[in-house]
Amino acid sequence: EYVVRRDPDVILIPAGERARLADRPGWSGIRAVRSGRICTLGTDQRNMIMRPGPRVAQGLQAIAACLERLPP
Repeated sequence: EYVVRRDPDVILIPAGERARLADRPGWSGIRAVRSGRICTLGTDQRNMIMRPGPRVAQGLQAIAACLERLPP
């Protein structure tokens, strides 16, 4: 409910979740889903971000690269 209410411009999710986003109640109306502004992160990329350590910067670079590829 929180995500639907906030109506984000971009969504970051695990790679396997993208196909099912629009099936979630209310998510088909979210701006990011409608416009295809979804960044998917693989397991390695998620681990770099979620686990504090020297590879956090690499995870952030992966997010930045994905954001650069998104449509305006």
